[in-house]
Order: sequence, then C-alpha cells, then structure tokens
Amino acid sequence: MSYYLKKHWKPILLLLILTTVIQLMSAGFQLIGMRTFDALLASDLSGFLFWIAVEAAGWGLYWAVRALRDWSYYRTARKLNNAVRRDITATLMHKNYRDYHAQDKGEYLSWLTTGVAKIEANGWDNAFAVANSTARVVAAIAALGLIYWPFVPLSLLSAAVMIILPKLYSKRVTQLGEACVQGQEAAVSGLKDLLSGYDVLRFSAKAPGSAVTWTRPATGWRSPRMSRAIKKAS
Repeated sequence: MSYYLKKHWKPILLLLILTTVIQLMSAGFQLIGMRTFDALLASDLSGFLFWIAVEAAGWGLYWAVRALRDWSYYRTARKLNNAVRRDITATLMHKNYRDYHAQDKGEYLSWLTTGVAKIEANGWDNAFAVANSTARVVAAIAALGLIYWPFVPLSLLSAAVMIILPKLYSKRVTQLGEACVQGQEAAVSGLKDLLSGYDVLRFSAKAPGSAVTWTRPATGWRSPRMSRAIKKAS
C-alpha cells in the first residue's frame, strides 16, 4: 500500500493540505464562538456583529474547501485503484500459459473488482481517515495552546493513546481482510462455473432418466451437482 501512496504523492499531498486546512478552520470556529460569546457578555454590539460576520464568511470558505477536498479524495482514490488494476493486469499478461490457467478466471475477475474494492476500503480509506484524525488532533492541540497551554501535555498524551491503540489489533484486521478476499474469490469462481454450465444442465434436464429434476418455473431446475456448487459458493 505504501508503494502506491509514495508513487502518487502529489495528489495525496494536496489532499493532506486540504484536510489540515479544514481541521484548522473547524478549530478556529470554536475560538470565534468564544470571542462572540465574550462580546455578547460585554454588551459589545459592534464586536458581536463583527465576529458573527467573520464566522459566516468562514463557514462559506469552509464548505468551499471541503467540496474541493472531497473531489480531491475521490480523484486520488480512483488513481490509486487504477494503478492497482494496471499492476494486476500486467502481472497476468506476464504469466505463461500453464501459470495463467492454474487458477480460474473468476479469481482474476475477483482481484480486479472485489480485491480492489477491499484495498480501497481497508487501505486508502483507512489511511485518509488516520490523516484526518491526525489533523484534527493537531488543530485541537493548537487551539488549546492558545487558550491555556497546560492543556497541551494532556492533549499529547491523549493523541499518543489514539495512535497506539489501533496498532494492537491492526494485524488481526489485516488477516481477516485477506481471508475475506480469498473467500470471495472462491465464491466468484464457483458462481462462474455454475453459470457456465447452464446449457449443459438444461439439456440434461430434458434427457430421459436424468438425475436432474425440474421443479416449478419460479425455482427452475436443480441437479445434485448444482446444489453442491451453490452450497460451496455460499
């Protein structure tokens, strides 16, 4: 995963910058709210209106930056997914005849579809979520430092806990993700075999003395082999 992140560092850097700006703006709104409340308590109407106007303008800018961040995220994720698919395709193209047919085509299709989707969910999404959480923590610590600096050490301790805890179970999550991908590969392969044998099974259903039984049209026909294939695919 780190290989693709390093290879496409430019759009990722832009995404990180936009994410950091958004989190800094969110923390800034909290400080502006405090200033607004102070002006209200001091019966300072001009100051109150000033901070209200600043906050309104800030929210407009915030949603503009957030829309740009979302567009950048989807664009970057699409680039990373396409890079993974290109590498998978290149790997398949360089296989010899025996190695290529050693695995079912359904597994290759699963790599290009389900596998890439799993990489996006467990890889890119998690990486960007960590970056977003880190930016949020940094912005919160900066805001606390402006209010009361003794809060900063406690905030750093809390941030350390947030970073360390996910590492305790990340390996197990990775193993479960790999097992899920392998299971989906087997399911796609079984369903492909099932659909490929439709014509043969339908012809067998019409043959005299066939083991294939025809039920009502709503459920169709099903042979013992098909039942085993369906059970295996599920």
